Amino acid sequence: MTGSPTVLLLATIGITVLLAPALALFFGGRPDRRRRRVIAVAIPASMLIATSGWMLLGSTLGVAAFQGALVATAVAVILAVGLRTGRVRGYAAFVVLWILLVLVPIGYALFDVVHGPLATSLGTLDFGGASILALCTGTAALALSLVSRRLGNAVGGPPERSRGDFALSAGVALLGWLSVDIGAELVLDGMTLTLALNELWAAFAGLLGWATAQTINVQRPTLAGLVAGLVAGSIVVLPASPWLDTASVVVLGLAAGILGQIAAVAARRSGIGMWATLVGVCLVPGTIGLLGAGIVARGLGLVFSGHADLLGAQASGLLIVVGYSFVATLVIAVAVDRTAGLVGSSRRIDETIVRLYGEVAVGDTEAVLARLHPDARDAAWAHELLQSGTNLTAQRSRRLRGGWIEVEVSAGGVEVVHAYSERGGLFDRRESR
Repeated sequence: MTGSPTVLLLATIGITVLLAPALALFFGGRPDRRRRRVIAVAIPASMLIATSGWMLLGSTLGVAAFQGALVATAVAVILAVGLRTGRVRGYAAFVVLWILLVLVPIGYALFDVVHGPLATSLGTLDFGGASILALCTGTAALALSLVSRRLGNAVGGPPERSRGDFALSAGVALLGWLSVDIGAELVLDGMTLTLALNELWAAFAGLLGWATAQTINVQRPTLAGLVAGLVAGSIVVLPASPWLDTASVVVLGLAAGILGQIAAVAARRSGIGMWATLVGVCLVPGTIGLLGAGIVARGLGLVFSGHADLLGAQASGLLIVVGYSFVATLVIAVAVDRTAGLVGSSRRIDETIVRLYGEVAVGDTEAVLARLHPDARDAAWAHELLQSGTNLTAQRSRRLRGGWIEVEVSAGGVEVVHAYSERGGLFDRRESR
């Protein structure tokens, strides 16, 4: 590639990389120093690993680097959510294995139209890399939530984000998705404007669909919901953007927003915490986009061609990608957790509190609560009060949505607010007052 295509490719890769911190901020909230450093290192490292892997499989440098940028985004999102309670060493090992054993093989199989087995044998369409960004990230969220729940330590509670964070995430994410959709063609031509408009229409429709479903469920849309809908709509159009007309794009965007919001609520009620958002924003839109291509793609889909060949190829590719990604990711997560340690147990949470407040001895969660709060007579009583939602002292605790209780405790003269989960004693949010 020379001239304009090379410049376009470099610009696309540069802008696509911005997706990683933008989506990490949205899904994981403002990172502490530890998460910020880890994610900053993980983005270029994951790009290098993925690009090298694809080149070994026979992809060109340009295509491999573009896919590497998508991998970096998926890795940043998983780390942003997982490291809220996970161990850096464990997640470092997990993402390396996840890239080499899941993301690179699936991306090569679908995105390489010359050598990829799913693209050449089945004829599955994945124009913009939705298999990596959406399906693999969503199935990884499900697999990691199972490992987290096994230890009673699923990530819970909404991350802390300001209005400025939402605006920054939405703006950069929309620019990044435009870059992904346009850059996947690797050339500027008459199709470029169509790809950009399809991305914008899909993002708007996804935002509208999510807001509508959220209004029905919780009576009013939220800023987080609007950004989630925008991301969901941006993802759903990726698999077949060049073959979609405006009406099809809007329908798919609305479906992604509405069904994604419903799925996120259902997943959160099942107790998987913030992993639920990834299910609604990534897995559901990715599924709708891949199947929708087989139905409404111009000249190829069921509606326009009258035959279901492409729909069958899309469904087969979806089953292979989701099935392999989930099983492989779950095996990796369990193996890493048993060796390096993937998620923190209640003992680790206690140790974290001890590091913050040195006068508290390491012990069971209930014992730490009893030591932290002056009115707690014994561990069992403190645990019982928290589980029932009864105030420890006047206006010192209140029940939140999703099985969480906000507790104000005192340690060394400092008033601290903790979010306490009934599902496993997880301290998730800390802020000094």
